[in-house]
Amino acid sequence: MTDSHGHFTPRLLLGWLIVSLICLVPILLHQSDEATLLGRYSTRYALMLVAMLGLTGLAGGLYILTRGDRLKLPVVPLPQTRAAGWLIAGGGSLLIALVWAFLPVSNVGGGIVFRVYVVGLLIAAMLLLLGQTHTARLPVAPLWFWLLLLGAGIVVLALNVSLIGTLPPSRFFEEPILADWAISSHDPTVLASHMFPARDPASGNIYLTNLSSYLLGFWEQGFGVDLVTGRVFARLLAYLGLPFIYLTARRLYGPAAALGAIVIAVFLPVHHGYLRTNMLVATTNALALYCFFSARDAGTNRGRLTRHFLAGFGVAIGVEGHPYAAAFAAGMSLVYALEYALRIRQSRQWQWSGFWSFGLGALGAVLFFVAFRIFSSKGIVTPSNFIESLIAAYTHETNIGNSAD
Repeated sequence: MTDSHGHFTPRLLLGWLIVSLICLVPILLHQSDEATLLGRYSTRYALMLVAMLGLTGLAGGLYILTRGDRLKLPVVPLPQTRAAGWLIAGGGSLLIALVWAFLPVSNVGGGIVFRVYVVGLLIAAMLLLLGQTHTARLPVAPLWFWLLLLGAGIVVLALNVSLIGTLPPSRFFEEPILADWAISSHDPTVLASHMFPARDPASGNIYLTNLSSYLLGFWEQGFGVDLVTGRVFARLLAYLGLPFIYLTARRLYGPAAALGAIVIAVFLPVHHGYLRTNMLVATTNALALYCFFSARDAGTNRGRLTRHFLAGFGVAIGVEGHPYAAAFAAGMSLVYALEYALRIRQSRQWQWSGFWSFGLGALGAVLFFVAFRIFSSKGIVTPSNFIESLIAAYTHETNIGNSAD
């Protein structure tokens, strides 16, 4: 990301510009409920739009100037000490949390895009500063490792115990419907689609049926049907991904960074504290990223291909937690396609088996998606009506371009 003198490379600034332009599109297309400017935006939204345009312009201007070697961004010398690393990590994390909580923008439409964009910029800046200190790769004393991990675990456990039964439902209908759907999927005398009499049974089954809710049904058979036990299950789905987060961060950035990643990761499910089986997406993405980055270091060709296959299967099977996880699968597919293109360009390597292994894994997840919904629907979804019902399900949920959420 930086050259030998610590200057930011044009490639990094180009990445910032591309991300800015991508985020700018939905922000521009948003329409406020109380439109006062240009017949489209509220005053507050217009201020946010101006800020986004300014950041995009800044990224573009810096890229143009640095690409022509007309500007050298200043190098800030940072102490190469643990204290500097902890100060940057701690201060950056606090700032990110405050911005996420108090940035005066909405949590829907263009507002949430801008919020995620700003937080992403802060995370990138924090990582760049940490990279300059070179502290992330320093070893961590076993005593401090276990003390920090134990401390974070105790705090997270206390937060879970205090909040898991008192946090109000996300919506009055959402969590109860998921709990009822999960248990009814295991009862041959109950058709879960009866809960949606105004909806086509086949499309309703396709949208609501997924592996994580089916597993939730097994959990409810053993521990009962209520919001607390369901929320515990959702937390456990997310915490299954912690080992993969730790191993990936350690492989990429070093022991100290891995410890920081795992300490942060244990708190994230507390923030998303509802009975939502999309917690599975966090675990499947963590698995896919670990397999992707570890494949290059596998000792045998078979080991590499297996990990590429698991990366494809893992990121695609995330739709069993939430349908929109398909976006992550598309993103990782793009990464594989770009790496394949680079291999062809740089070394004329026309046959990269890792790409095809990843594709086979993703295809396996797609086949599972289809088969699971057909065989678990008690005859409602059939091979003949699957495609039509799938289109109807997602057309209904997205309201033909206007998010039903």
